[in-house]
Amino acid sequence: MPEFRVKCEYVLKDKQQIWNDKDFKEYHRFFVVNFRDLPAEYFSSQVGVCLLWMADSVLKKDITTNFKPETDYQFIMRLGEKNTAHFRHKVRINTGKIWDNNMILKSKQYFENTVQKIGFWDSENYFYELNKSEKNLPQKQNDSNQSQSENKNFWGKVAWICLPILFFFFCLFLLVKWINKKPK
Repeated sequence: MPEFRVKCEYVLKDKQQIWNDKDFKEYHRFFVVNFRDLPAEYFSSQVGVCLLWMADSVLKKDITTNFKPETDYQFIMRLGEKNTAHFRHKVRINTGKIWDNNMILKSKQYFENTVQKIGFWDSENYFYELNKSEKNLPQKQNDSNQSQSENKNFWGKVAWICLPILFFFFCLFLLVKWINKKPK
């Protein structure tokens, strides 16, 4: 399934009651800036405002500390699969206003299936990547293996440099001993 770069401006974190929420829950609200660049099949209409809502409970604390108001973020999203979210929901917020074209990420499953990466707009550094910890584990092992092989290479080079020098001095020692040998 194709991945899309979605440019979102962080609006705020507030308490909302969306769908079948029994109580008010904290949601992060993002305004989707480039929703017209995405294929029309993922929206109920191409007119109006497009919002992304993420429940605070599905996010890790290190992700939420990076969200700052009026900052543009880049979301790499997978859209159109069976277990991914889409922008086709109507949401009535606390003020009574109803908005179309909302993506609501309330469960961890929908969040992980839909959002692959989160970072700052026009930056290739992401502070959230799906399975980031799994990607880093083998790399750490490779780093330790690489340092061990570099140590072996270093001592191999030292041996190849020192052996001829030692052989030269051994031959010189034998030559001096032979010259200084007193005849009987």
